[in-house]
Amino acid sequence: MKLATALSALVLISFSGLASGFYPVDGWWFNPNESGRGVNIEMQDDTMFVALFHYAEDGDQSWWITSGQYDDTLQRFQSEFIATDDGQCPGCAWVGPDIVTLPDSGVTINFTSPITATMTWAGGTTSLSRQYFAQFDTGDPRTFLLGEFHFTIGDDGVYVADRLIFDELDEMDGVRFVTGRRSGTDRLAIGEFLDGLFIVLVEDSDNEFRLYNFDMTKDRMEGVSTTFPMDGEPDGPLTPFIAHRVNSRSFVQTGTGPGLSASFPAQSIDGAAQFIVSETGKRSAQALPRGSVGALQARIESLKLSLADPLE
Repeated sequence: MKLATALSALVLISFSGLASGFYPVDGWWFNPNESGRGVNIEMQDDTMFVALFHYAEDGDQSWWITSGQYDDTLQRFQSEFIATDDGQCPGCAWVGPDIVTLPDSGVTINFTSPITATMTWAGGTTSLSRQYFAQFDTGDPRTFLLGEFHFTIGDDGVYVADRLIFDELDEMDGVRFVTGRRSGTDRLAIGEFLDGLFIVLVEDSDNEFRLYNFDMTKDRMEGVSTTFPMDGEPDGPLTPFIAHRVNSRSFVQTGTGPGLSASFPAQSIDGAAQFIVSETGKRSAQALPRGSVGALQARIESLKLSLADPLE
């Protein structure tokens, strides 16, 4: 199997596997072209809670809320909004708010992906997308990979695990990528964003690569993985995987911020240090071997070139 066929299969299976049965991402949603109002969405099991922050005709702020069952088959939420009024003011004694019935209360949210949707309500039809801020830059998807992630790979009762740290945005020969390591080792990992999906290549052993191809939201990855010889092509079986963020970008880069341990030392900021676990079991910084990164980058570039030329 040629590289183009293998990588095309990875993209196809990864994309088709994510096209149904997804979970909308919790958090703040809005229309980027209509800043000033927004929606908060949270899922717990199959129940969705939605709070809409907007304005009344007189310009006063208004807060509508609703909850109900999310239809996983149709990726749709339908319910009725209610409004609240005369509740507790800042510094005042608690008082339960009044429930206000709305004359046009129906709402339907059709989710087109985990981070995009269309909401039809009293205000018409509004496009929504998950709002990202802080480290997450939708114009530079590499930023979503910064942090530490735990992978569960397998199906049919047979599973293996992996754990990767990405803590450096980098560029070589005009190509932007993110670099890191397999947690607890000095095996390099490198990632790129290509044609709407992420590709991560890891030194899986002394003579094999592991390739991950996936889509991701803020903290969750889903896609397929395969291993192949360093001097070969990725023509092996494709295994599904799910991964979740376990440490934040700020935690792996500085030692502060959301993470699993408070004893993570700060990384040097010269752009050439990565964290590994030393023989003493403590994390330490080690210079990133640029030649090895270049080899990994060249490998990813060869995958991209072969995908662009299906006849190869």
